[in-house]
Amino acid sequence: MLKNHNSDVRQYSRLRWEVADILATRQSDVSEDRLIAIAARAVAFKDPTDAKEFIKTAVAEEHRRLDMIRREVLTGGDHEKYLIIPRKAVRLPVEEKRAMMDHCHQNRISLSEVVTEAIESLAKQARDDRLEEV
Repeated sequence: MLKNHNSDVRQYSRLRWEVADILATRQSDVSEDRLIAIAARAVAFKDPTDAKEFIKTAVAEEHRRLDMIRREVLTGGDHEKYLIIPRKAVRLPVEEKRAMMDHCHQNRISLSEVVTEAIESLAKQARDDRLEEV
């Protein structure tokens, strides 16, 4: 029994316990390399239901690429409504990086939310510019 068990703790690092449990119960169904790759991608899901669906599909369909399964889980049947943003490292001066991280912390928003808002704003501006040209 765990001496310091806390029932309010719902995740281990960035991996929710319920998601880790799905991984653990399916670990004998796939290779160790695939399992590690699945776990590495599962932590990126905000919604544990999506993470569990991703794991189940990735294990059941071992021949399919994980990025394709991830995209399918994230977008469902609405593929055309989503713009998939690739992972990109942005080189910034240390002060600008620190300022961005402080901004996120102070406003209690994630960097993903900042990127989403910026892309949505740019997309609206691009649409408006396009309409003005016509």
